[in-house]
This record gives sequence, structure tokens and C-alpha cells, in this order.
Amino acid sequence: MKDSAGADTPSRGHELLLVQLVFVSLAGAATLVRAYVKVFLVGRVTSDDYLIFAAMGAYAAYAAVAIDGVVNGATGQDVSQDYTPNQAAKSLLGWYLCEALYAPITLAIRASVCIVLLRITTKKPYRVIIWVNVGVIAVVSIAFAFVMAFQCSPPSYFWKQVFGAEGSCIDKRIVMISVYVHSVFSAVSDWCLGLLPIAILWGVQINMRTKVIVAVLLSLGMIAGVVLIVRMPYVTTLQPSREFLYASIDVAIWSVMEPALGIIAACIATYRPLFKQWGFGWGSTRRSAATASHGYGRSQRRTGHWELHSQTDLNRPPVPEYRTAYTESVISGEAASPGAKTGKTTEVTVTSEPVVAQHDSGKVFHEQDVPRL
Repeated sequence: MKDSAGADTPSRGHELLLVQLVFVSLAGAATLVRAYVKVFLVGRVTSDDYLIFAAMGAYAAYAAVAIDGVVNGATGQDVSQDYTPNQAAKSLLGWYLCEALYAPITLAIRASVCIVLLRITTKKPYRVIIWVNVGVIAVVSIAFAFVMAFQCSPPSYFWKQVFGAEGSCIDKRIVMISVYVHSVFSAVSDWCLGLLPIAILWGVQINMRTKVIVAVLLSLGMIAGVVLIVRMPYVTTLQPSREFLYASIDVAIWSVMEPALGIIAACIATYRPLFKQWGFGWGSTRRSAATASHGYGRSQRRTGHWELHSQTDLNRPPVPEYRTAYTESVISGEAASPGAKTGKTTEVTVTSEPVVAQHDSGKVFHEQDVPRL
């Protein structure tokens, strides 16, 4: 293909290569920081963490395949550049593998976010929305992955057709429709999961600064939904043509960005302990016996008084004792996870300042426990 001056059209593979290197590096760094926070600061790795780690591993494989298609294949090149059938086959194999990995990666990210949201809400309407969300996106993602994996018969025909191999593929319009459907449901899912934290925290009586920070951190995933919307006009380039490897570079770039942004957003939402360690502050430093039982503090009974210490300050001189009042209240476990037991706990209130925030559902929350990720 020639440009307006009659010269060969330059390859666009370097654009995809640069974007892929940047975003896989950012996503990898974000995941490593999350692992540090959960292992060394929180001391516990949970199911949502494992899903993100799995998604990052799959995304690293996705990136390796995409990069190989640019470096050793013909991704981003047009037919005027005389690439070999072997190069074309390598790039088409990369396309096939990336299409097959894309849906499982994004599903794992959204499932991880849903698990976190289920931990911080006990209200039935919100929990129903979350479960419906993850159920629908799981069905759509599995169906999309199936279409991508078996769009050709045999599957290897997708990349071996350049050698004249025998086989057939389904109508590309079916593939395009599948991409549109998956994109729409994914964007709706991202926006739903991004707005839910705002609704969940709206009725929690904590200071506005803490409420805004938590809501923003948990809502970062909406950025991935924006990328999906921006990508939609480029889906038409997935039509089969001699210029496929060149024409499809835009949709490839946006498809590279979306999973990485989802991973980064999901990881940043867990950095609160690190922010506190760095001294950025996060609302009050007040402690209670309830939070001590979850590892945020440690209490000791001393003749009708309580001494409250952070775990990092146990070697420092004890803080002054304060008169306290005792009340009985029912609090949920760490984040009211499904099936978790609730029990009666002695609420310790230091008379010099209030500690308890009342959620509109009647549950007792502590400012430093909303949310504990």
C-alpha cells in the first residue's frame, strides 16, 4: 500500500510495541507492590489477590506473544513491505492467542473487584447487584472466549491459512458482533463496579476526606470502561483483508491497554496500608478493641482501663491510659464476608474522642476498617 506521496506505508508495529512494553511494566510493578502490601504489611493474601496475580501472569503471556508478533512477525506491516508467510503466520498466531487470553484476563480482574466489594457491604441490594454483575460478565466472557478459540476449524487454520492449509472460519461478522457484545457488557460492568463503592460508602458516617479517598480508589476501574468505549469504533478493522495486520493495529493497542488499566486500578485500591506507612494519612488514628482483634492494634486489660498500641509501636513507651466506657454491640467480622460469623464484642470508647461510625444498615464500622482490602 502506498501513501499519498507514493511511498510505502511505514510499519506501525513500533506503536504497539511501545504501548505494550509500557503497560505490561506498569501493571507488573503495580502487582508487585500489591504483593508487598498484602504479604508484608497486611500479612494475609486472599482470593481477590490470587485472581489478580493470575490475571497478571496471563497478561504477561499476552504481552510476550504480542511483542513477538511485532519483533519476529509482521504485526503492523502492510503488504507493500513484503513480509514472509512465516512472519505473517507468527503474527496471526499471536492474534489468536491474545484473543483467547483477553476474556479470561479481564474476567479475573472483574471477579477480584467483586470479591472486594462483597467484603465491604452487607446490604442485600448491593450484594445482589454484585452477584448479578459477576454472573453475567462470566457468562459473556466464557462465550466470547469460546467464539475466539473456535472461530476456525481446525483452530490452527487461523494462522496456517497463509501456507494454503485446508480449513474454514466462521463469518467474521459473528466475530465482530461477539466483540461488540463483550465490549458493551464489560463497559457496563466496569461502570457498575466503579459506582457501587460510592453508593456503599454514602451512608457510612466517617469524615468526608476518608470517604472520598476510599471511593476514588475503589472506582478507578471505570477507566478501563472508558477504554472499551473508545475502542469500539476500531472493531470494524477486524474484517478479513490483505491489510489485516496493518489495519487492526489500533484495536490491538486499545486491547493491550484495557487489561493493564484494570490490573493497575485493582492494585492501587489495596495500597492504603502503604500510604499510611508513608505518612500520607488516612483519617483518624483512633483504635478500638474490635480493630485490635483484626490485627490493626493490640489491647491489654489493666484494672478497668485499656492501653491501645499499634503493632509497630509495641516497643515504644506505653501511651497514657484513658478512662473508657463499655458498651455491647454486634459487629461483623473483617468485612462481613458471606457466611462469616457475627458476634457480640465489647466496644471500647475512649472518653476523650468518639471512635465508632454508624452505618445506615445498623452495623458498626470503624473508620480505619472501611474498607479493609
